[in-house]
Amino acid sequence: MRIVSSIARKIVAFLRSVERAMREESVHAIEQELKELESAFLLMILGSFVGVRTMTPLLSLELLEGLQEEVELLRERAFKGEDVIGEVASALGGGT
Repeated sequence: MRIVSSIARKIVAFLRSVERAMREESVHAIEQELKELESAFLLMILGSFVGVRTMTPLLSLELLEGLQEEVELLRERAFKGEDVIGEVASALGGGT
C-alpha cells in the first residue's frame, strides 16, 4: 500500500510540474505575441516617419493619441540629440 501511495504522489508531483511548465510557456508565448503586436502597431502609426506607408496620415494622427508616452519619449530624445529614427527602427525590430 505504501508503494502505491508513493507512486501516486510522484505522479501527482510530476503532473503539477508539467502543468507549471506549460503555464510558464504559455505566459512567455503571450508576452512574445504582445511584443509583436506592439511592433506592428508602431509600424502602422510611425511607419510614415521612416518612409513606410501603411495607412492614411489622417488615421495615423487619430491613433497617435494612444502613443502619447512614446511620442513624448521620442520628443525628449530628439531634444537631447539622440538618434530618434534609429530608436524607432529598433523598436520596430530593425537593426542588428
